[in-house]
Amino acid sequence: MHIHTSFSDGIFTPKEVVEYALKMNLSAISITDHDSIDAIDEAFSFALYKDIEIIPGIELSCDVEPESGKSEMHILGYFIDYKSEHLKKTLNVFKQARYDRAIKIFDKLQESGVELKNVDFISNIGKVAIGRLHFAKALIEERFVGSVQARSISTVLIKR
Repeated sequence: MHIHTSFSDGIFTPKEVVEYALKMNLSAISITDHDSIDAIDEAFSFALYKDIEIIPGIELSCDVEPESGKSEMHILGYFIDYKSEHLKKTLNVFKQARYDRAIKIFDKLQESGVELKNVDFISNIGKVAIGRLHFAKALIEERFVGSVQARSISTVLIKR
């Protein structure tokens, strides 16, 4: 049920997600992009006359500060009212926070001497939910690190 599209950190467009789900004979899926509902209408449109149910969802990112320090929590919501104006306004706050964090990450990388050659994903800030994984993938692509899990520059620089 927990599926991300290219509107957050997934690799498939909403249409491709639905196509793949149909190929896998799934009867229902939920689009749960990070802090975004932008892919839901496209998924619904493509699935309209197909034998699959699309459950509108979201994954909200929240910062929590336990005694040990700052950490992040993700909250999944299913069967949400993704047309809600209140939700849309609230998600604008999340989008701004993601934008601010992405700019900080980019600046921190540059200050540390890491010049990414392919920063096409940066131009999507504001259109999609850009996160640390996008930067980690860019660092891998340009061979600064070997994997997303690498305990090196990606984990040091991408942390807030």
